[in-house]
Formats: sequence, C-alpha cells, structure tokens
Amino acid sequence: MPEGPHGSSPGAEGLRRAVLMAAATALFAEDFAEPILRSKRSGARHPEVVLARRQAGNPVEKFDALIAATALAAGASIGFAGRGLMGIDPWTASQ
Repeated sequence: MPEGPHGSSPGAEGLRRAVLMAAATALFAEDFAEPILRSKRSGARHPEVVLARRQAGNPVEKFDALIAATALAAGASIGFAGRGLMGIDPWTASQ
C-alpha cells in the first residue's frame, strides 16, 4: 500500500479513529452503567441545603449544595463532614 505524505498508509487515520471510538465507547459504557442522578428536581431542595448549612454556621459551596440537593431529591441520605460533603451512595443507602 502506498504511503501518505506523513509516512502512513491512507487508512491509518481511519483505523486510529475507529480504535479510539471503540475504547471511548467501552469506557463510557462501564463508567455510566449505573443510573445517573438527574439534577432537574434538585432545585427545590437547594435552598433547604444552603439554609441548613448557613444556620449551622458552616456555609456550603455552590457545587456541594447542588450535589446534596440532587441526592436529597433522589431520596438518598446525605451528611456533612467538616466543611465538605460526606456522600452516601444513593444506590445502596436505601437498600
């Protein structure tokens, strides 16, 4: 097979792309095999989390509050440890 301008065969780029796509697909299938919590309904719980932390004298960061509100909206339990979040796995907490 003739070489391309960079010393590779014309199909090498297509093969590389196919290999990367297969690896990415396998990675995502494994990483996202479990349910993903949706944050759509967490908005109603967000003020509750922020207010509870503020009243306790330990304000919460925006993203930590969003994570906590999402977990609460999904029916999971959460706890705060120190200044950060101590999460409880929502897929096993209620089992």
